[in-house]
Amino acid sequence: MKSKGWGRMVNISSPAHRGGFRQANYSSAKAGIIGLTRTLAIDGVKNKILVNAVAPHNVNPPILATVAEVDRTPWLAKSRLGRFAEPKEIAALFCFLASDDNAVVSGQLNEADGADLVGAG
Repeated sequence: MKSKGWGRMVNISSPAHRGGFRQANYSSAKAGIIGLTRTLAIDGVKNKILVNAVAPHNVNPPILATVAEVDRTPWLAKSRLGRFAEPKEIAALFCFLASDDNAVVSGQLNEADGADLVGAG
């Protein structure tokens, strides 16, 4: 990327970056991805390398079908969007961030959260 003078990196984090009960290892790793993303963005921008991270929330991957409805229902009830995001919707964000169309977004954590964090304090 540096030799070409152009590049895009998109890292994947998680809402767990905020911490979670008995998730010290996972939460630390996901928070570390954010720090890595921001540092690489600072280092890369002079070479037109843009670096971002995505933290998908409430996604409906195929494995979710194996989770009992009694466990999924409360999770879904907390969603302001009223549904789980489809993987292709999250993929579209990754595709934009990795594309030529992204000319200025760098060093950001993009929380694909369906407005769940709006107004959160």
